[in-house]
Amino acid sequence: ASTAGYGAGVHLGTSGGAMTGGIYINGNSTMTMSAGTNTATYTITQGSTTTTVTTNYSSNQTTVRTGSGSPTSYSGVPNGMVFVDGTVSGLSGTVQGDSQVTLAATGDVQITNNITYQNYTAGATPSAEGTTNLMGIMSWNGNARIATTAPNDINIHATIMTPNGEFRVDNYSTGSPRGTATILGGVIENTYGAFGTFSGSSISTGYGRNFVYDTRMGRGMAPPFFPTIGSVISVLSGVTDRPNWQQTY
Repeated sequence: ASTAGYGAGVHLGTSGGAMTGGIYINGNSTMTMSAGTNTATYTITQGSTTTTVTTNYSSNQTTVRTGSGSPTSYSGVPNGMVFVDGTVSGLSGTVQGDSQVTLAATGDVQITNNITYQNYTAGATPSAEGTTNLMGIMSWNGNARIATTAPNDINIHATIMTPNGEFRVDNYSTGSPRGTATILGGVIENTYGAFGTFSGSSISTGYGRNFVYDTRMGRGMAPPFFPTIGSVISVLSGVTDRPNWQQTY
């Protein structure tokens, strides 16, 4: 993405008083998500400046407020993309039930607390079947990391992708056991990131893994603008009933 013409801060894709795109954050930041009835709120902090973006799906309206300034309202809602030209040093919160969002950063994305869907079925094997809330997390050139300040038995509901890095736990080999990291979604990474250390089957440091596949992905559901390989077709190789896959563009 080109940053020409954009200073540090939070910029929305708008035209003529209407939302026509997503949210662009120029510079390092933190972001907390919260969910209300038909309302999703994104609290974005850069240094001493906090910007609040509130999306109302009932009224089809988006309101933006920077610091204690007056709010600005736009018709329409963001397209689901939050792009950060920088690192995200804190990401947490609740993905609102009507929301589908992808947070993509050029640098590292650090998860500092639970990230959960507003609508899901809890349990040892959580499920988002029958819901529409959806989250994607991408670090284009860095890593997705669970911070040392994150809680024990953390829950992360998202599909996480690090095409040039890994999804890992900070300081995974020090301290006390932190329970289980439950991921509802999927993980796509360039290298395999460490989560903890073990003595036999017992956790010594860091987290144990409970990766739960979001079965909605198997029916073609994906976070907004999430990278794919394009369409594929199945062909036979001459060996009875053996499928090969050929990428098409």
